[in-house]
Amino acid sequence: MKSIKLAIQRLTVLLLFILFTQCGSFRNFGTTTVLLLISEREEMSHMYELIKEAELTDLLLSDTPHTFLIPTNAAFDNIQPAIMEEFMPVGDDKSALQAFIKNHFLVDEYNFEALSDMYTAENMIGDALTLRNSVNGIMVNQALIIENDLFADNGTIHVLDQILLPTPGYLEK
Repeated sequence: MKSIKLAIQRLTVLLLFILFTQCGSFRNFGTTTVLLLISEREEMSHMYELIKEAELTDLLLSDTPHTFLIPTNAAFDNIQPAIMEEFMPVGDDKSALQAFIKNHFLVDEYNFEALSDMYTAENMIGDALTLRNSVNGIMVNQALIIENDLFADNGTIHVLDQILLPTPGYLEK
């Protein structure tokens, strides 16, 4: 009886090992996208609406994993309206809004621990964002990551307390 119990335990461990190594760690196994996570979180609704307006939803549904730095609604509320107007579409031209949003998306996927070992990370407009450890956590430029490691099948979300403004000349890239 003892040997059967031991065999069942070993089989369980083996099956769990196979499951997690073949299915990509502890993610939701094909059921959650970054776009879905953002759309379901009320505190991210401003960024979600901007992503839709900029017609970038496909990027958040892509199979290529990225890191998404999503500011809270409070972060948007703390920005002067004139600054945000600079990024709003003019007619059909959504390039400024797309650049503003892509400024918050990193080219590669990083969990919180990986970010803590980095000094810079490249975003999707080709700029290097500055990373530094502080007593409160990790700073990305002037923004603090206030919630981290929201995993989806196609990327990782970290929530910011401030928006990240693109560097001057971002549209010329």
